[in-house]
Amino acid sequence: MKKTCMLLLASVLGGVGVALPYELQAKTGPDFAVAGRYLAVGDCLHEREQEGVSSAKSDFPEWIRDMTADSRTVTVDADFSGILSAKDDPFIGFIGSDYQKLKIDFIKVQRKGSNQYDVTGTSTVRQNLSHFHGTIQILDNREFIHPMYGVDDTMEGKFKRRGCSVGKYRFEENRNEAGSGVFSGYLLFFWYQTPQDTIVYDDIFADADGYCNNQYAGTWQSYTTKQSKKCAWGQYRIPESGDLDVGAAEFSVNPKYLHHGWDERERTETEILRDFMRKNGYKEPSYQEFRNKCLFLFGVSLNESPEDYARSILPHVEYSLNEPARLMFTNAEGLFYQPEVSGAPTEAAARRMLATKENGLGDQLVAYNKLLFNDDDAALAYFGNHPDEAIEVVYNLDYEGKPALTKKAIAFAHQTDVYTGFTEDILFYHNKSRGFRKNFIADIYQYCCTDKKKTEDFEYLIYSYIGAYKQLDYKPEVKDECLVYLISCLMDYDRKHDEEVFDLRYAKSYQFVSNVLTSNPDIAKRLKAKNYYNNKQLEELMNIVAASHEDEADTYDANMVWYHIVDPDGYCNLREKGSPSAKIIKRIASDSPVDVINSKGDWWKVKTSDGTTGYVHKSRTKKY
Repeated sequence: MKKTCMLLLASVLGGVGVALPYELQAKTGPDFAVAGRYLAVGDCLHEREQEGVSSAKSDFPEWIRDMTADSRTVTVDADFSGILSAKDDPFIGFIGSDYQKLKIDFIKVQRKGSNQYDVTGTSTVRQNLSHFHGTIQILDNREFIHPMYGVDDTMEGKFKRRGCSVGKYRFEENRNEAGSGVFSGYLLFFWYQTPQDTIVYDDIFADADGYCNNQYAGTWQSYTTKQSKKCAWGQYRIPESGDLDVGAAEFSVNPKYLHHGWDERERTETEILRDFMRKNGYKEPSYQEFRNKCLFLFGVSLNESPEDYARSILPHVEYSLNEPARLMFTNAEGLFYQPEVSGAPTEAAARRMLATKENGLGDQLVAYNKLLFNDDDAALAYFGNHPDEAIEVVYNLDYEGKPALTKKAIAFAHQTDVYTGFTEDILFYHNKSRGFRKNFIADIYQYCCTDKKKTEDFEYLIYSYIGAYKQLDYKPEVKDECLVYLISCLMDYDRKHDEEVFDLRYAKSYQFVSNVLTSNPDIAKRLKAKNYYNNKQLEELMNIVAASHEDEADTYDANMVWYHIVDPDGYCNLREKGSPSAKIIKRIASDSPVDVINSKGDWWKVKTSDGTTGYVHKSRTKKY
C-alpha cells in the first residue's frame, strides 16, 4: 500500500512538471513521468479489475510486469519489424556488473512468422566488435487501459489504442571473432494503433522525462569461458541499470562509470595520441609487449585485451596507462580538459594542446614513452635537460635501462630531498617478484661514497629505511636481504675511510647496525638463522654490537627515566653540541631508546643504547 501511494503522489507531481526519480519512471512505462492522470498499480485501484486488466505473465521479469501493469492481453496481427529496427534513436546499453558501455546496432530485422523475427546486427564493447545473428519471439501483446494522449492531450483522437509487446531474444555472435558469446533475455517495446489501423512506434512522449522504448535486458554468456554477465540496452533509457543512470530528465551516466567506455572522448583522445606518437617516431609495441613491460616496470597487470583508457600506475604517480594506445599518458588530466576554453573543447583544440611546444606536454609524452617502451637513446637528451623527470623515471618508475641516465639522475637527486621521501621506490621494485634494487643501490652508493657531503644522501636513505622497515609490505627475507646489502655498503665505506674511524663506535656500519638491533631486535635472529648470508664480517659486527648492548643493559638504572626518538623522517641526528649547525656524530632511528642526561633548554644531552652521548632537539624525544 505504501509503494502504491508513493506512485500515486509522484503521478500527480508529474502532472505539474516536477522531474521524477528514474526508479519510479522506469517502473511505470513511458507515460508515468508526465502522467497527471495516470493510474498507478496496486490495491488502491479496484476499478481496474472491473475494466478487464490482466496481469503480465508471472514468468516475465519484474521490470516488465511493473511497466505493463496498466494493460491487458490483446490480439494484434502486425509486422513489428519497423518498430524493432527503428534506427533514428540509437540503443544505449551496458554489460557486466561494472556497467561497461555496450553498443548494439541492428542491421536487419525481418518477420519470419506471425510472432518471430530474424535479426542480424553488431555488438561493440570498447574496441571489440562482433557480428551476431538471432531471433526475437513475441510472447504477449498488450493494450493499455488508461492511455495518455500526450502533453496537453495533443494526441487525443489520433490513435485507437496504445499498447506494448513482450518477447524473448537470443542473438548468437560469430564464434570466430574474439570475445564472442550469446545474448539472451526479454524485451519490451511500445506502439500505438492509428485511426487507419497501422501499428507504429510509440513516440508520443518522446520529449518527456523518463521516456523509453525498445527495452532489452538479460545476460551475455561467453563461448569460451561460459561466464555470464548481465547486460541490457534500450532507446532513451536502459532497463535494470542500477545506479548507472542518474539522469532525471534524460539518460545520464553516473560519473563513477565514465571510464568504462561511456565517455566517447576517450576513443577520440586515443586516436589523437596514437597519431601524434607515430608522427614523432614512437614505435608502438604489440599489446603483449606493452603488458609485459608494464608488469616489469610498474608491477601492474593489464587486461588480457586492451580495454582501459586510463589505468592508474602507482598511488603517488598521476600518469595513466592507455591500453588501446599502448602508451603511458603523462598528464593528470585528459586532452579535453581545458577549463580556460569557453564551451566544450573540440577535437582540434585537443590536438593543439598536444602539439603546443609552450606547455611541454607533447615533448614529455614522446620522451617518456620512447624511453620506457622503446629504450630509445633519442629520449636521453630530453631527460638531460629536465632533472625532475630524469629522477622520476629512474627513482619512481624503476627504469634502469640506460646506465648514463641512471648516473645523471643520481647526480640530479643530490640537489633534492628524494632520499627522505621515496625510500620504498628507491630500494624496492614495484614488481615485488623482482625484490630489491641491488644494482641501483650500488650506483647510488658509488656516487655518494666519494664525498663526505654526498655520503649524507646515502645515510638519509638507509636510516629512513629503518624507520619504515616494519611498515613496508614485502616479505621479511626480501627486506633482510636489502638490509644486509646496505650494511655491506657501509662496511665498505668504513674500510675505505678508516682514518675517520678512531673508535669502532664511530664507524658508520656500527652505528647503523646498533640502530637496527635497537628498533628491530628480531632481525638479529633471522640473520643468524640465515648464517648472515655467508658474510663473516657482518656476523662479527653483529656480535660486537650485540655484546655492547648487553653491557649497557647490565648498567641499566631502574630509576632512570627513558625516552625514545620520534622523528617523521625515520631518524634524527645526534650532534656534538646543542646546535643545528653542530657536527653530526651519528643518526638515531625512530623508536630507539635514549637516556636523557640533561634536559635544560631546547637541546637535550642524551646517551644512546650503545653508549654514545650527544645532543638532540627535545621535539624529537618522547617519554616511554
